[in-house]
Amino acid sequence: MKRVYVAGKYSGGNILDILKNIGRGQKTCAEIFKLGMAPFCPWHDKTYVIDLPEKDFTIQEFRDHSIAWLEVSDCVYVISGQGENGGVDAELDIADKLHIPVFTEMYQLIKFRDKDTFVRSYPVKLDKTEAIGRNWIDPNDSLIGAIRQVQKRLDYVSTSSLNPIKKEMK
Repeated sequence: MKRVYVAGKYSGGNILDILKNIGRGQKTCAEIFKLGMAPFCPWHDKTYVIDLPEKDFTIQEFRDHSIAWLEVSDCVYVISGQGENGGVDAELDIADKLHIPVFTEMYQLIKFRDKDTFVRSYPVKLDKTEAIGRNWIDPNDSLIGAIRQVQKRLDYVSTSSLNPIKKEMK
């Protein structure tokens, strides 16, 4: 099951804009869930505040929570906010550093869902032609390049300040 980080606007000019953004985000996440994927829905963070109104949450706590999920996602799906110099752009910068694919259209997300990745089921001996034939890698990618992308992603996550293993070691 593909883990999809859903990125989009949360804040707005007034409470109605915020509620509309929450509604759009939750609806999109429900649609992605119905398609057989596992979306991370940052708009559900509101529940923590509603359920624990006495807790003094900080915006940074919610950002850290979201980024922890972004770091382990298979892809990012953007519904709004891209190019507005806000939180979505910061999330896309991290996705870019991790080589996590970013999609803005549902058909792209469905195509990604239906494409097996060679990382999970990569045989010991397999040439590039066979891997392309099995749809495990993009024919435009070199096998070495794909392996390097995975390694960079693992290296970034292992050195991230949000990595719980690293925090325990300090």
